[in-house]
Amino acid sequence: MKTLMRGGTAVGEETLSRFFVIHVIILPWTVFFLIAIHLFLVRFQGIATMDPVGDEKETKVKDGGIPFFPHHMLKEGVVFFILMGILITLSILSPFELGEKADPLSTPEGIKPEWYFLPMYHVLKYFSKLLGIFFVGLAPVLLFLWPFIDRTPQRHPLKRPISITVGILVLLSLLVFGMLGHISESKQKFFGREYHFDIYGLPHLVQPDDGVQLTEEKK
Repeated sequence: MKTLMRGGTAVGEETLSRFFVIHVIILPWTVFFLIAIHLFLVRFQGIATMDPVGDEKETKVKDGGIPFFPHHMLKEGVVFFILMGILITLSILSPFELGEKADPLSTPEGIKPEWYFLPMYHVLKYFSKLLGIFFVGLAPVLLFLWPFIDRTPQRHPLKRPISITVGILVLLSLLVFGMLGHISESKQKFFGREYHFDIYGLPHLVQPDDGVQLTEEKK
């Protein structure tokens, strides 16, 4: 698997090309097909109500409604082309410069992933390599298995306290680990005092002599 992802025995241009293909082609098309399957199931099965499982009431179709095609589809198409026009105009008039070409053999100091990967990146710091991969991989597995774990027949969120509690805890943990990952390995000032945050995001008060020592160590 490591050789397949790298495209060889070491990280190089093939690795960057493969990750570029995954982000630009494979992931967007995967999301597209998942959305298509979702829309098909909505049309075929209908939208679930908030009634308990086994006690669903038949949804009455109102007369005189506006069909989705072509009325709503035309509106969605107009919005789509407006957004595409804005994106194309911005890319032409104000392109985002890529900057210096990436060097796979040199890692810049203090480099961190984007915000949506930052919580998982920071969690890996607290565990060994295998345990970190296990805990990060456990999250999507738990998400897929949760409907089989929480078997309550209620559909309304307020009547499913366990699911709501777990969801809130997950969101809070993502927020906390994301903030810790953002401020880790940096200096921040709070209430007139300077703090150095270590690799785990824990603060350490910087004394004047400590600041000089840290500067000398970087040199």
